[in-house]
Amino acid sequence: MHDTNNGVVYPNAEIKEVVPQEYMIGSRDIVDPVGMQAEMIEANFINVIARATLEENIRKCVSDAGLKVEEVLVSPICLADSLLAPNEKRSGCALVDIGADTTTVTVYLNNILRHLCVIPLGGSNVTSDITSLKVEAEEAEELKKKYGTAYRSDSDDKAGQKINLSFDRTEDEEKLREIVEARYEEIIANVNHHIASYKDKLLSGIIVTGGAARIPDLTIAISKQTNADLNVRLAKGLPENVSISHGVQVDEPDRLHTLYALLQAGRENCVSELSESPIQDEFNFGEKVDEVAGPEIPKPQDSQDPPNEPEKSKGPSTLRRFWSTIEKMLSDEAESGDENE
Repeated sequence: MHDTNNGVVYPNAEIKEVVPQEYMIGSRDIVDPVGMQAEMIEANFINVIARATLEENIRKCVSDAGLKVEEVLVSPICLADSLLAPNEKRSGCALVDIGADTTTVTVYLNNILRHLCVIPLGGSNVTSDITSLKVEAEEAEELKKKYGTAYRSDSDDKAGQKINLSFDRTEDEEKLREIVEARYEEIIANVNHHIASYKDKLLSGIIVTGGAARIPDLTIAISKQTNADLNVRLAKGLPENVSISHGVQVDEPDRLHTLYALLQAGRENCVSELSESPIQDEFNFGEKVDEVAGPEIPKPQDSQDPPNEPEKSKGPSTLRRFWSTIEKMLSDEAESGDENE
């Protein structure tokens, strides 16, 4: 059944991930049919597909950068695995990732991915709408962050208030807020369409993430437009099992959830590679070492090997080069001290 499903041909698209749903045995729905007796079995699958050229373009870009692709991952599934708790997947929830150019909706129920779609709308569309005020994209982005909101309440009246634009111009703040709210209404309407058939089953509600989700009152706007008694929350902070090294500064870490998820999902260590031809040598304190990984480092011209060095060694080992450098530093420091005295 899996092989037959994987052989399905989609016009101009390829299957990137297959998620089994249920197996029908007689009149019963079974999640795992292994070990059960049956005269007939049916299976339902969700096939995650993408344009045939998408992976090819990614591989070409990485290759042109002098790197190698170890594995291609489906980011919405990785993001769900990173942000959603097991009980949220089991009880039912929707994960909405509002990015710059797309909005991704994934729905989980009974620990199974039930729905996944990518909506071609995001934060950049909001910025593009603001440029209708005759401002550059950079200024439009700043105006969106400073004055934009996804939901304008009746008590939030900005009528008559002005905002400063470039070239000594002004514009009504209310007009800018209308533009931003209108585009977010469209995005949320699309999200609502995709989760409509699952609303009464999403006991854990809606979890929202993404760079464009950091706009004021977004959770209120989603609650109002979905017309459902659902808990809507914004994913904040670092995912579980993710930490940032001391001294590393990350601006707005909440915007990087997809990046964290991809790093968590990777199974290969892509940080560095060992030397293809390791050095074989013997340390002068008698311990035999088969391989010493790392590139060959040129020996300083004015350094001297430690005394009683075995003659059979071919070239300085990493340890000897280290001690030679330390001895030279101490020698230079001692000579400098004599001169100061």
